Amino acid sequence: MSFYKRRSMLHVIPLLALVALVAGLKPVGATQPQEFVSQIPGFPVNLPSSSINFGSPTIADINVDGKPEIVAGGNDGVISAVSSSGQLLWQFHTDAAINSLSGITHPTGTAIRSAPAVGDIDGDGQPEIVVSVGDVFQAKQNGGVVALHNNGTLVKGWPQLTMDMGGNGSDLGSPDGYTDGVASSPSIADLFGDGQKEIIYGAFDQHVYVKRADGSDLPGWPKFVRDTVWSSPAVADLFGDGRKEIIIGIDAHADPYYGDLNGGYVKVYFPDGTEVPGWPQHRENPVYSSPAVGDLLGNGQNEIVVGSSGFNGLGKQVTAYRPDGTTLWESTTVTPVGASPVLAHLRSTTLIDAAVMSDQGYLYAWDGRTGALLPGYPIQPRSIYGPEGTGGLVAGDYDGDGLDDLFASDGSQVAVIRGKDAFQLTASTNPPGALPAYDANSTLNNTPALGDLNGDGKLELVAGAANAGIPQGRISAWELPASSGATSWPLFRHDLPHTGVYTPPRLVTSTSQLASVLLKGTRTTINVAITSADGSVLQWTATDNDPNQIVTITTKGSTPGTLNVTLSAPSTPGTYQASITLQAPGVPNVTIPVTVYSATQVHSVYTPVIMH
Repeated sequence: MSFYKRRSMLHVIPLLALVALVAGLKPVGATQPQEFVSQIPGFPVNLPSSSINFGSPTIADINVDGKPEIVAGGNDGVISAVSSSGQLLWQFHTDAAINSLSGITHPTGTAIRSAPAVGDIDGDGQPEIVVSVGDVFQAKQNGGVVALHNNGTLVKGWPQLTMDMGGNGSDLGSPDGYTDGVASSPSIADLFGDGQKEIIYGAFDQHVYVKRADGSDLPGWPKFVRDTVWSSPAVADLFGDGRKEIIIGIDAHADPYYGDLNGGYVKVYFPDGTEVPGWPQHRENPVYSSPAVGDLLGNGQNEIVVGSSGFNGLGKQVTAYRPDGTTLWESTTVTPVGASPVLAHLRSTTLIDAAVMSDQGYLYAWDGRTGALLPGYPIQPRSIYGPEGTGGLVAGDYDGDGLDDLFASDGSQVAVIRGKDAFQLTASTNPPGALPAYDANSTLNNTPALGDLNGDGKLELVAGAANAGIPQGRISAWELPASSGATSWPLFRHDLPHTGVYTPPRLVTSTSQLASVLLKGTRTTINVAITSADGSVLQWTATDNDPNQIVTITTKGSTPGTLNVTLSAPSTPGTYQASITLQAPGVPNVTIPVTVYSATQVHSVYTPVIMH
C-alpha cells in the first residue's frame, strides 16, 4: 500500500519553477526608468547573504524598544534582522543548526520559503522568532523549524527536525537521507487559553505538527495526513469556547484504505488533535492556499476563506466555509489559487471583503458576505514591464481615504490597487510618467509588508528580493506619505504570530480605569500594558486631561508596550479626577478615567486599585 504520493507536486514543480524563471527576467529591450520612488533613509539594505526569494518579510518590534525591525529569511537559509534605519542587527545560519541535529557530517545548504512568525513563546516578556526551513526543489537539503531569541540566538529545544519521507528535487519520491522541508509558515498561539504558547506548522513529510515552547510534541500530535503540506495554518476560536482550532490545507491522493480521494482537503482540528465534526472538506485539487479567517457576516462568528489549485480542468476556486464545514459561498477563478486570501475593508469600514491573487497575476475581490465579485474585479495588476503577478497580497490604506487598498508583488515592483474600485494607483507603463513605481530591483516572489517604521503615523512599504545580477539579499522600504496608517492585513498571514485571523484592530489596555488612595503630597507609579486586539504593531500616543496636575505619563510607544502612569496626591485633601487618552492611526481612541483620593491619614492602603 502506498502512503506517499507526489503526483500533484510533480506537475506543479515544473510550473512554479517556470513561473519563477520567466518572472525573474525583464522583457528583452526593456529600458529601466531613470526615476523610481526614492526609498527611506538607510534603504535599500544589501545583505551579505543570498537573495530573499520565496520568504516574505515580517515587521516587528523584536527589541521591544518602540522601533520596529524587519526580519526575513533568504534562499541560503540565513535569517536577517534589520533595524528601521537600515542597520543589519544580526544574521543566523539555519543550515548549520539544522544539519548539526540531523547527523549530516558534510556541508549542505537549505532555503527559507516562509515568513518568520514573532511572539513570546516562553513567557519571558521578550518576543521570539520562529521560522520554517527547507526546500522541495533542491535535493539533499534538510528541513525543520528554528526558534530564536530576539538577539538571534537559539531557543533551548530548537531546531526541530521533520522526518525523511520523500526526498527533494531530483530525489523526489523516496527517502533520501535528509529531513523533508517545511514551506508552511509557523503559527504561534495559545490553543487552550492556559497562557502557554504552542507552535503549529505543516511539512512536506506529510505531517502537521504542534510543538510546545520547549520543542516537545503536544499530546495528540503530530498528525499523519498522508500527503504533503504546503499550506500555512490559521488558528482561531471557531466556536467561542476559549479554545483555538487549527485550520490547514493539504495535498491528497486516492487511497481506498483511508478513504482519501485525489485532490486536496481543508482540515480543521481541535487543540487535542481530534478532527472537528463537519471536516475535512474535499477539494478537487491540492490546497496549497493558506486559510484566512474572519467574521464575514458580522454575527460574532468566524468564517474560513481558502483557495484551491486547478489542474485537468478541475478546481480553481475560492470558498468561504462556516465553522461547521458547510459552504457560505464559492467562486470560480480563471486560474488556480495557490496564494493566501486576505480580508480587508475595501468598500466600507464596517464590511469585510476577501481578496486573492490567482496564478498568472489575476486579482480577485469579493463581498465577504455573499461572494459576489466587487466592481472592477478581476484585474491583472501591471508593473511597468507588463502583468507579471509573482507574489502575494497585503492590504492597507495607501491614499488616505480610510479604506484598504491592495498591494501586490508584480515582477520587480509592488503594484497598488485601489480597493473600492480596482483602479491601479501605481505606474503600469514604461516610462512610468506621473504615477509612482515602487521597484525592488529584482523579482518579488513573495508577499510585501506594511508597517510604520519611523513612528510618523504613516505606513511604509517593505519588500524583500535580490540585488539584481548579484546573489545577494536586498530589503527595500518606501514611505507612503498619503497613508492614514490604517491596515487590515499588513503581513503574510496577517499578524506577527501568523494566526491568519482578521480581528478589527484596536488598542487594548490592561485596565479600564485607575484609582488610588494616597497620603497627601505623595505619589505612586502604575504600569498599564497596551496591546493590539489583532496582534499588529500600533504606534500609539498618550495625552492627559489633567486640570489638577495629578498625572504624569509616557507620551508614546508601540504595541505591545507599557504606559507608565505616575499619580500624585495634591497637598490639599480631596478627590481629584483626570483622564488619559490613547490614540493610534486608524483605530478608535481609548480613554482611561483616573481618580486620586488625597488623604491626611491612610491607615490601610490598597493601591493601585485597577478596575477591569
